[in-house]
Amino acid sequence: MEPFPEEWQLLSFFETEPVLTDAEMPWAYNRLIFDSQRGDDSIHCEIEPSYERLQVVWRRNDVDVVNLDLHWVSGMLIESGNGIERLTAEFRDTHLLPFVFQLKPTISVKWATDTDLP
Repeated sequence: MEPFPEEWQLLSFFETEPVLTDAEMPWAYNRLIFDSQRGDDSIHCEIEPSYERLQVVWRRNDVDVVNLDLHWVSGMLIESGNGIERLTAEFRDTHLLPFVFQLKPTISVKWATDTDLP
């Protein structure tokens, strides 16, 4: 994935340390698993940069609100400022618009497809 967030950005965004598949490998070549609790909401996120995969599971009181397993993620960035923190993922397929996952001030998900076909 290019771009890919710095380690400190991911730590700040999820407010937790990830579980790594291989602690000896750099994050860009690893599988990162973040589990975060926000009141009644729990967030489970798996990122595999070298496989261009992003999985996001948002649960409220142990019931799925959103469960996405996204592939062909070509790049990710984290934006923060003015009390807002969001992760944006872009895709190889230009018909898939960026996936936006916000954790602050509230949890939200935004994603769409492009209506313009070739």
